[in-house]
Amino acid sequence: MAWHARLAGVLAAGVLLLAQCGGDDGDQTDGDAAAPAAPEVAATSVTAPPAPTATAAPPALSDPTTAPAAPNPLPPEPPAPVPTTPVEQPAPSGPPPVAVGTMPELRIDAGGYPHALFAAQFFSGPVDGISAASSDTTVATAGVSEPDMVIVTPVSRGDASVTLTASGPGGTATQTFTVRVQTGADRNQAAPAPPAAPAPAAPQDPEPFVPDEELPAAAPPGPSVPEETLPAQAVQQEETPPDDQSLYLMASEPVTAAPTLSGSIPAQTVIVENSGTVSASAYFRGVVQGWEVRSSAPASVPVSVNEAGVVRFSGDALGTFTITVTAKNDVGSARYGFTVAVKTADQVILTTVGDSPQLVVAVGRTITVDLSRYFSEAATTFDVIDERTDPNRLIDVTVQGSSAQIQGLRAGTASITLVAASDTARISRPATVQVTG
Repeated sequence: MAWHARLAGVLAAGVLLLAQCGGDDGDQTDGDAAAPAAPEVAATSVTAPPAPTATAAPPALSDPTTAPAAPNPLPPEPPAPVPTTPVEQPAPSGPPPVAVGTMPELRIDAGGYPHALFAAQFFSGPVDGISAASSDTTVATAGVSEPDMVIVTPVSRGDASVTLTASGPGGTATQTFTVRVQTGADRNQAAPAPPAAPAPAAPQDPEPFVPDEELPAAAPPGPSVPEETLPAQAVQQEETPPDDQSLYLMASEPVTAAPTLSGSIPAQTVIVENSGTVSASAYFRGVVQGWEVRSSAPASVPVSVNEAGVVRFSGDALGTFTITVTAKNDVGSARYGFTVAVKTADQVILTTVGDSPQLVVAVGRTITVDLSRYFSEAATTFDVIDERTDPNRLIDVTVQGSSAQIQGLRAGTASITLVAASDTARISRPATVQVTG
């Protein structure tokens, strides 16, 4: 067998090595002489053909450790598909949000500051969240930060539509408004081209010198708006603003009269640590070469103005402050003051406060409920909606100011709706009244 031949070759090689080691010693000792010589057969067996390598000879089938590997089993068949029944999504529960009013167009200067809008005032009903999306992010971007404040950031000149989506347990509602990003050139009409210079006249003899006393009297300046005709807040004493709050430009057309007022700048409201803008140029007429603004408290409401007459202010402290805007040219000036109320978010944004009320009243008894405790400070008027015309109603409700009187008529549980409104928004929330016997 092949493995016998390999074993014989290995033994022959070992004997040959031993013989060579003995021959290298030279003189033999007594022990060397007594050692028998290597068998002749072992020496000739070295020249036998080399044994095949391990890879050429298959292992013996009797050795379990070298037995050939069994063939790989076939992969199991996939299980038959089990039919599944689609899971039905639960239907929306509760009333959906409702869009309130129409959102006005927003105008922002290109390269100006982001502008904040309070989205909650444009929706009523249960609202879980509000999102904003711009139709053209190359013109303006829109996002929402807490509490439901929409931030619109100008990017480049153009128009874009911003869509607000209010989501609630009963569905969604949307509001869309236009954002117009403008430059200073958009706000001011193009100045007329200057007349062509006349051709030089032919040289003439110089005119005789005229003494000063013979010169005609100078024409009186054009009419200006006296300070006594301005509102009281426009003439308050304010601190002198820094130099960067006053701009003066060269007139692009002849100036013959001072600027005049064309309207009243409305009072402004801003949430503390936020900013706002007013386009003062819309409230003055005539040629305006320069603008100036002053704040009654620069540390609390810092203010600045650009060449287009856009006034920017920040509410750094709570309170009511006055900003005075002055439009001027080489002939005269006109000014007007408007107020800025800096308030907290609760004072500006109309929202619900706390959990839905669960009231208890006994039959024949009356309880008084302060409705203002269930809404933010922005609420100014209140009401309660109930089944007042139902002859089988369980309660009787009367509302005066922010106070509601609820009388128990018969035992049971009645559902009512509490309503609050501000100058710009209206909101409602459900409540229950348990009438005990």
